[in-house]
Amino acid sequence: MNSATPHSDLLAIVRGRGLLAWLDGVLGGPASKTANLRAALAAEGVAPRQALMVGDGPDDLEAARALGTLFVAITAENRLAGKGPFAMRDLARLPALVDRIRARPLRGRKASVPASRSARGNLILARSRKSH
Repeated sequence: MNSATPHSDLLAIVRGRGLLAWLDGVLGGPASKTANLRAALAAEGVAPRQALMVGDGPDDLEAARALGTLFVAITAENRLAGKGPFAMRDLARLPALVDRIRARPLRGRKASVPASRSARGNLILARSRKSH
């Protein structure tokens, strides 16, 4: 999870809501979302074009663009304008989108994205086997 919320506050919120078991990590402020995304990609050993960031604000989009990750805009709060297959009002269509993206070959490579791509979290998408 990547948030602008101060790290200690974010960790308390995530723990309090019982979400920690579903995440590989929780990254908050004061680091920027770009710096946190870069750290998460490095920790997972994932190239930016192999990751998908899901966000609902301009700083999320900015981080994804800065590093070259795919980005899904969540538009429910109208903080991001979005049209097309990578924008959605809520997360209901996200699993189907991830499946479609996973099936596409990566640019410059003939192989498709491994099935474990979302299982390791590639940031925000999936549950984890780790506890923090």
